[in-house]
Amino acid sequence: MNSRTANSKRNIFWGAVQKVVAMFAPFAVRTIMIKTLGAEYLGISGLFTSILSALSLAELGIGTAIVYSMYKPIAEGDASAVCALLNMYRKIYRVIGGVVFGIGIILIPLLPNLINGEISADINIYLIFAIYLFNSTASYWLFAYKISILNAHQRADIVNKIDVFLMLGLYLAEILTLLIFKNYYFYAILLPVYTILRNYIASICVKREFPDLQPKGKVDADTLRTLKKSVSGLMITKLSSVSRNAFASIILSMFLGLTTVAIYNNYYYILNSVTALLLVLTSSIAASIGNSVASETKEKNYNDMNKLNFIYMWISGWCAVCLLCMYQPFMKLWVGQDLMFSDNIMWLFPLYFIVMKIGDIKAQYLDATGLWWYRKWYCLAEAICNIILNFIFGYLWGVSGILCATIITIFVFDFILSSKVIFRHYFTTGYIKYIVSQSFYLIITIVVSIVTFTVCKKISVFLQNDWLKLIIVALVCVILPNILFFISYCWTSVFKESKKWLLERFVLKNRSMTVKK
Repeated sequence: MNSRTANSKRNIFWGAVQKVVAMFAPFAVRTIMIKTLGAEYLGISGLFTSILSALSLAELGIGTAIVYSMYKPIAEGDASAVCALLNMYRKIYRVIGGVVFGIGIILIPLLPNLINGEISADINIYLIFAIYLFNSTASYWLFAYKISILNAHQRADIVNKIDVFLMLGLYLAEILTLLIFKNYYFYAILLPVYTILRNYIASICVKREFPDLQPKGKVDADTLRTLKKSVSGLMITKLSSVSRNAFASIILSMFLGLTTVAIYNNYYYILNSVTALLLVLTSSIAASIGNSVASETKEKNYNDMNKLNFIYMWISGWCAVCLLCMYQPFMKLWVGQDLMFSDNIMWLFPLYFIVMKIGDIKAQYLDATGLWWYRKWYCLAEAICNIILNFIFGYLWGVSGILCATIITIFVFDFILSSKVIFRHYFTTGYIKYIVSQSFYLIITIVVSIVTFTVCKKISVFLQNDWLKLIIVALVCVILPNILFFISYCWTSVFKESKKWLLERFVLKNRSMTVKK
């Protein structure tokens, strides 16, 4: 228990540092790109990234399944089993890299069909896509499989440390390249350089920390059978995830052009940055949850999930309120009125965010128990419906239609239907209670958002300076929603249990350690 808590704390700290760098540094790069090259180049970047995200479906969830399979042999000290899994992972990733590269080459002649309107004469979309494609395949071919060892041993902090220093170097180089040369090709070539360095340095760290773990040996038949089943379920799960995000930019590019893609991606970038910060929490406790599922009772894990879920939904709800109230003031200062959506469209982004977040903690326990196979049909239905609705709603209502399509499919398939799996096949009870509690958290978040947004709007009327307006709105968002959340939740049993749980692990424990010293 102590090592799990210590690993989680360490992973959370370095994960937070990594996410802060990954949030603010690209923001500077995007700003400079808009100023030096224009929004069209930003749209190309978003489009090609989305295409390659769709191609990453070839990974089939192998990485998640391998890490899950390593939990047990690591806990039992079975190094030979871990080495065999690592060896299989390496072979599979080499094949996947070839598949992604091959499909990417086939897509190159089709690129003009994915872009609405004329393309600037100084943009060679084929060359740019080739660079992005090489960056994607290099990740599979060069040591990426070794990172699974660090994740399975709850040492994601090592990867985050590498990312922090390399990303700082990458973004500084990108900024200087854009300012000095104003050349997108020079900018793009830095991406595969970063990928190669990251994977190589990570492999050195793995060899130093775990010298006995080398890719060798053969996975036994039982483990291989379990992996095949897990990967089959994860493949469809990944398809649903890709359908939510990657296809949005592609469809927008086909219907509305690269500038709209750039505007959409600016809003999505802010949303995704907040999501990345929350991902620090979920990814940092992932290995600890996996260890707990392998060693603790279902009852204890069920109670822990409820407490973690309540804490996470409070944090997620607050983030949703901040997005709603601060989006437009921030976007006006950042990119200007010409590259902004209307308030009606903007409202859909925070709603999209909170609907995505309501299933995150459940998903951590689903990953830890390896039950992906049992939710495959829900994920497949979500992916198919999302793609169909994206095309139909996107054609009819543009950006609003695409966002509504994704919100509807996530809520119905990922939340209402897919949640059944963990409660039916692991906890065996609590599904209705979970749906009711999550719906309650969602309703409270929407009410708090409306109240806070109304207050911020009334205050903004009296403020003329845009910077002052953003600062005042931020201060309101720090204080008011948390007061409203406290009033809404303080009477519930889960609030009291979660408060006690947090105090025991992070306050009282630290005090006792201080006394011992």
